[in-house]
Amino acid sequence: MREIKFAAFLTEHCQMGKTFTIEDLIGMGSKPFNGNVKWLQYAGFHDESGDQVEVFESDIVELEYEGETHICEVKYEGSGFMFVADSLADGYLWASEVIEFDGSYCWAEGVRVIGNVHARQVLAPKEGADKHE
Repeated sequence: MREIKFAAFLTEHCQMGKTFTIEDLIGMGSKPFNGNVKWLQYAGFHDESGDQVEVFESDIVELEYEGETHICEVKYEGSGFMFVADSLADGYLWASEVIEFDGSYCWAEGVRVIGNVHARQVLAPKEGADKHE
């Protein structure tokens, strides 16, 4: 079962903050945050980079799929996570199409986090874009 956690994107500072488990958030109760926070849900898998970056909704990823490279946004729609890009045949690809699992670790084959849509004004990321910690 996927771990439920959220990354805090600090909108006033335009940067990623700490990652919280659902237990952390419940324990905090109604404790306020300084500034505005956009909560980004953990997708339940890592990218394929050597850094094993956790993938969250609103991340911008580079996706190698069927011999082509796509720059996609990670979105939660309906019942699961998907990669969304105009360059994909249907405009999206369900994450489950590229997920690999070895019993204790889950990753997305051919996916590398390169940024987050909230940290940039445009979808196309630049090299060295912020990643989650």
